[in-house]
Amino acid sequence: MAILDKIKFHYDNKKFARVTRQVADDCTKISRGYIVDYSENFIILQETDDFKVFSFLALPVLQITDIRFNSHDKFYDKVMV
Repeated sequence: MAILDKIKFHYDNKKFARVTRQVADDCTKISRGYIVDYSENFIILQETDDFKVFSFLALPVLQITDIRFNSHDKFYDKVMV
């Protein structure tokens, strides 16, 4: 599934997302939360950690290498609802 398709899926279904992005040649960053809006160029992620809601992040789509939603994320998503 392409990154934009994953973004649309998580946005439409309000699912928890673990977003991995390449911010430099030798540096990846992981952000966790809910995609609250998106365009072709950016996503707005409401960041969460340890069941607490934090700030909003604007992340460039070009930096995103993966969006995960596995069994751990499904559990987290159920707790947060």
